Amino acid sequence: MEEQYPDSPRGIDINNLCTDSRFGTEANFVNAIKPLTEMVKDIVKLEDLDYREKLTKAEVNNIDRVRNEVIQYINQIKNFSLALPNPVDQRNQIVGQIDSYYQNSFATAIRPSLVYLESQVKANAKDEKQLRELVNKTEAINKDLEHRLKRINEREQKLEKDQISLAAGQGIVSSKYLSEQFTNEALKAKEKSLLWQKWVVCLSLALISVLGLLFGFYFLVRREDDPTLKIEYGIFSITLLASIFFFLRIVLRNYNIEKHTESSNTHRANVATTIQNLLSVVDKDQALKDALLKEGSIAMFNAGSTGYLEKEQMEVSTPVKEVITTLIKNGQN
Repeated sequence: MEEQYPDSPRGIDINNLCTDSRFGTEANFVNAIKPLTEMVKDIVKLEDLDYREKLTKAEVNNIDRVRNEVIQYINQIKNFSLALPNPVDQRNQIVGQIDSYYQNSFATAIRPSLVYLESQVKANAKDEKQLRELVNKTEAINKDLEHRLKRINEREQKLEKDQISLAAGQGIVSSKYLSEQFTNEALKAKEKSLLWQKWVVCLSLALISVLGLLFGFYFLVRREDDPTLKIEYGIFSITLLASIFFFLRIVLRNYNIEKHTESSNTHRANVATTIQNLLSVVDKDQALKDALLKEGSIAMFNAGSTGYLEKEQMEVSTPVKEVITTLIKNGQN
């Protein structure tokens, strides 16, 4: 911008120029600050809009003429001196010329071109904004289409796999479904076990803290001569510890139940996945398929101890297990 407009008045401080201390209080140019500032501001706007590149030659010459006029007024103030004859009268003459030029000539010569260039900038900015919005919408639509196509492809692949499974035998789809169901149940049990685990930790810390406090107060109570106080303290201590032990036992049992459920369902999901993989290998041997399903069902619902519950506490029977057991017995008969 400085190379295109080397004579620009943009760097001139009009306020300091017009109130320079060398003018004193009677010969300063305070009354010229407002018109000069407004004119310089419009000229700088035109330069920022690069009027010399965007307007016609006649319009550029007209604006250059106005710029030179304003710069000439600025130079008159710069060169003004109190040593001149009748400095106050000359000051008044310069101020009057500046104000008259601003009121009568400057606006008509500058404003139309300034309004035109600003409207062009707004129109270009609006077009650019609309284009950017259109591009963003197009990208969003393309991403949505890609996502939809991906989901459709995944569904088609899933249907194709299920069709292959049905062609090989219905046991593959069933095993896949059971695997997913048992996996979900294992995850739910894991979340619950983590919650009970927090309670186990909290109650264990509470038990340790209470034991420490009771042990500390014991040395205070034993020094007392009142036997009733000692008995009451003993009963209170036993009751408090028994209560904490009771709740800790309940929480620990619930934790063990959830961990046992998690382990059992994880085992069943693994068995179902194994059955699914084995059935996908078998092609036409129906007898082998039936044998795999029977043995897999037995292995699925006759899991051994998980280590969290004792044998008599483990689940004895479930509706699903009863159905599978009945089907196996009927198949054997």
